[in-house]
Amino acid sequence: MNKYILSILVIGAFVVYSWRVQTETKKEIPVVTTQPTSQIKEKKVGLYRDGTYESDIVDAIYGNVQLKVTVRDGFITEIVPLQYPDHHDYSREINPPALASLAQEAIQSQKATVDIYSGATQTSKAFQKSLQSVIEQATL
Repeated sequence: MNKYILSILVIGAFVVYSWRVQTETKKEIPVVTTQPTSQIKEKKVGLYRDGTYESDIVDAIYGNVQLKVTVRDGFITEIVPLQYPDHHDYSREINPPALASLAQEAIQSQKATVDIYSGATQTSKAFQKSLQSVIEQATL
């Protein structure tokens, strides 16, 4: 009899946990908008065509990465993640700060080759490929 009660409690706890994970909302990723330092220090001719671009969807193994990138005055000024891996607690914890950091570095360097964010290697690689697809679209 005790085995049945214990089994019911374990199954009940699993159901409650699963329901909680399914109903949690995504962490909001801060939108990084800034001017690259190269533009602030000296006026340069822009690198890219102005506009708002959606990147290719890139598989990051644990989910997809897709970006919306804004180019103003020839420079990348804003990168907003449209999709990113968020199916596990760890993904929801690590990917928002990773994507914010990657976006900030990409805006500063104006390139897709940014450093890999520790703990979010696959997301970082997918971010690079995704941003490169936008750069190819926007290149003058």
